[in-house]
Amino acid sequence: MIDPDLAARLTLLYLRAAVPAESPLREDLCAVGYGTEPVSTADAARRLAKRPKPLTCYAAMAGDLLVVELRFSDRWRQAFTTTKPVDDLQDEWYRQRYGEDFRDRAVLCVGRGEWLLATFGELAEWRRDYPFLGPGGCSGDDFTEEGAVGRSVPPAAIAAAAERGAVHIQLYGPSASDDGVVGRIRVTRYEAAQGEAPVCERCAERQARFAVHWLEGERPTRSLCQRCIDEELETYQFDEARELDRRYAEFMTAERTLTSAELAEMAEEQAMWWAVRHQPPFVREFIARHRSR
Repeated sequence: MIDPDLAARLTLLYLRAAVPAESPLREDLCAVGYGTEPVSTADAARRLAKRPKPLTCYAAMAGDLLVVELRFSDRWRQAFTTTKPVDDLQDEWYRQRYGEDFRDRAVLCVGRGEWLLATFGELAEWRRDYPFLGPGGCSGDDFTEEGAVGRSVPPAAIAAAAERGAVHIQLYGPSASDDGVVGRIRVTRYEAAQGEAPVCERCAERQARFAVHWLEGERPTRSLCQRCIDEELETYQFDEARELDRRYAEFMTAERTLTSAELAEMAEEQAMWWAVRHQPPFVREFIARHRSR
């Protein structure tokens, strides 16, 4: 069995690494649970270690503070109780690469400048104890391969891993980065029923097809044609901005038609979706209004 303290520290490493690198993050404090007071990271690890397992959680942010979220909507909670945990370790590949005793071999785990050493067997047990840790990514490689260890790995970690005879490195990180645009704009379409659209403000040659609304600051709404908006925004930025407009309309409809319990459930799911993303003001306000404490 994995040491509960090591499993808890691995969990905090993973959750901290899931926060985009562009977001400031305090190293000395975090909160364990929505609405709780911050504690030291060492105390947070002790609290996680004492909780019954399996334990599901995910990373969220409150300013520059990591919040270990333990609450889920009923739909997600039911999914955890009906779905068997998946061991994502590629046992056969590791066995061929590192031998039949690979589960006893050491792995260097790195995330956001932090590191820990664990065996393959301990990592498998960790994932069984913490079957869901929310958004985040990881990549792995043979520790001895040239180029496997990047500049983000502290020299002390490399030295300790070499001394322990580590054979593999596991790099944990965010599933997405903050580009300064996504979550800050929503894009609406000019419809024929609204009358003639204005001229594109960028090229002044074609009629505008979309309006770009900045959700924060004093930037004015801009009217752009299809070609100009394609030149200004990446495809994923445009898609996210259109989705944000649909979500805005969904929130307005929900507040007119859903019960308080249904709104609380919806707010819990939105809190999970936006946990480590930049939250638009209307999303932040919707969650604050309807999420139960």
